[in-house]
Amino acid sequence: MLKMFQFSQEITADVAVIGGGSAGLAAAITAARRGLSVVLVEQFGFCGGMSVTSLVHSMDGVIAQHDLSRLAVGGFAVELLNRLGTNGGWGCADNPPEAFSFLPEVLKLTADQLLTESRVRCLFHTRLVDLECESGRIVAAVLHSKAGFWRLRADYFVDASGDGDLCALGGAPFEISESPQPMTLHFKITHLTGKRTWRELEIACHAVLQAAYERGQGPRFGGPWIIRERAGEISLNCTRLYGNSLSPEDLTKAEMEGRENAWKVWRLWQTELPDFRESQLEATAPAVGVRESRRIVGDYQINAEDLRVQRAFSDVIGLGAWPFDIHPANGAVGYHPHKENPPPPYPIPFRCLLPQKIENALVAGRCASATHEAHGSTRVQGTALMMGEAAGTACSVARRHGCSLRDFPMTELQDDLRRAGSILDPNDLPLRPSDWPHFS
Repeated sequence: MLKMFQFSQEITADVAVIGGGSAGLAAAITAARRGLSVVLVEQFGFCGGMSVTSLVHSMDGVIAQHDLSRLAVGGFAVELLNRLGTNGGWGCADNPPEAFSFLPEVLKLTADQLLTESRVRCLFHTRLVDLECESGRIVAAVLHSKAGFWRLRADYFVDASGDGDLCALGGAPFEISESPQPMTLHFKITHLTGKRTWRELEIACHAVLQAAYERGQGPRFGGPWIIRERAGEISLNCTRLYGNSLSPEDLTKAEMEGRENAWKVWRLWQTELPDFRESQLEATAPAVGVRESRRIVGDYQINAEDLRVQRAFSDVIGLGAWPFDIHPANGAVGYHPHKENPPPPYPIPFRCLLPQKIENALVAGRCASATHEAHGSTRVQGTALMMGEAAGTACSVARRHGCSLRDFPMTELQDDLRRAGSILDPNDLPLRPSDWPHFS
């Protein structure tokens, strides 16, 4: 099948990372810092993934949910948030305390800085379209951009695409829920007035949307969940959109319906809430936010019971820390229970990053190996950053030993991760940095 492609260029690397979201960013930078040549392939013109393309700018899963004074994810995630602070990218104090709020535009800049400093070769505006495989190994990735088709050869591949594109092309088994979690198109409103806190504003906004929906004059909605960027500026997680995000038709419909609903929601608030009288709908997200699509089946599939009992694994690479956050796919509106009883941080094994039937690839981020229920917790940015750092480190350990990703000493990977500040023990959680903002 590859004979149909006429390559305009062939490039090589030690590691090819597909996707520049939280997982891909961490994997690429970590591997490059450990002396490997890295090519990062990203379909947009910047890195940051859903945090930027979908304005999902609360870093969920970094802070322990049962004790907000503690960290659950360290290492690269902490470095990234510290650099965001240096660049003026932390959100204002009036924000939900369970997640770390930041400014998406500053994340773009911060990602650029870290990638440049680490000498990662980035190919923006480029997509993975096919693979060349031999005997269960990926030999090369076929990429496409306005420069034509390129052939990227690498020893190791990291699938950080969110949708598991690389692993699916490589023949790894995967699961797709019959009723995946709904998508959301976030949007931003500016020029708000009034002195309500984020929580008071959520309550008032919800009441307006609920009443409008019940009388048939408002769209289906979730939450709403509010992040306040600066004084008078909020970002909304509110639209509730259904469909299969792997279908271009469903995805197109979701994008268009999401924009329409964002305008409807804003106009309702502008009409009925004094805080919004002088407000403006500043922007809708460049792309709809996808919560669930493919879940790659790995050597181990983490499940809900593992999370609930904090099951110990000999190949632990880090901790997950977000609640079972599964947005209902049954047409329900408003809030769904998930924050009330969050699980303590739980171990995640390296085997969740090892896709079945592929010997030289790892999967990291939203599409990692988890059941539908467990995925409701593992899908968030903090966990993705942890997985990405583990994937990049694992590639360096495998290269050091000249072996496959399944054969190197696990203790060596774990030692490398600990030295870099990763947290592997749920019973030994460090305090969050004292200079970080404490959101209200």
